Amino acid sequence: MLRTHPELREEYERLKRELTEQHDDLTAYSRGKTRFIRRVLDAARQTDDPLYAFAVPSV
Repeated sequence: MLRTHPELREEYERLKRELTEQHDDLTAYSRGKTRFIRRVLDAARQTDDPLYAFAVPSV
C-alpha cells in the first residue's frame, strides 16, 4: 500500500523520523508506529485487491 500511495509513504517517513528523535529504544519506537500500521493495514484490507488479502497474527 505504501508503494502505491506516496502520501502514506511520506506520512510514515515523517512519523519514523519523529519517533527516532523522541525515543532511543526500539520497543518505544515500534509502539509509536503501531497506530499508523494498523490504519494502513485496515485500509488495505478494505480494497478488493487480492494482493492485500492477508491476516495479521495477533501478539
